[in-house]
Amino acid sequence: MKRIAMLIVVASLAAACGGKDGGNPNSPSAQPQPYTQTVVGTVSSFGAVHHPLTVPRSGNMTLTLTWPGGGDLDFYLTPASCQVYPLNGGCQILVASDSATGSSETILRPVTQGDTYTLWVDSFVTGASRNYTIDITIR
Repeated sequence: MKRIAMLIVVASLAAACGGKDGGNPNSPSAQPQPYTQTVVGTVSSFGAVHHPLTVPRSGNMTLTLTWPGGGDLDFYLTPASCQVYPLNGGCQILVASDSATGSSETILRPVTQGDTYTLWVDSFVTGASRNYTIDITIR
């Protein structure tokens, strides 16, 4: 009987202290789920498309541009004030992913909630438009 009473007391104390991890803010169960969002679009042959982005939470942001069908798409992150094609010297490119091969581009950047950016998808594809997906993850 004493053993059962002791187990109940220990379980109660563990629950009061935050459960099995003792309320440790660095434990996996205490970490917030990543923020995710997907943006889809189409860019014309030798065209460029831009998307506004307001960061919903602080953390490390990963932007991944993917597209089917080959060809070369490039990906740029600029300040939100940039509304003109950045390769013409119109504004500062904060981060670029511009590999000439493959079917994806990735941008990494630490961000703060409320930051605002413009995402650019730039096509170097001859003769055809490309559908694309941008996956946004903030951890």
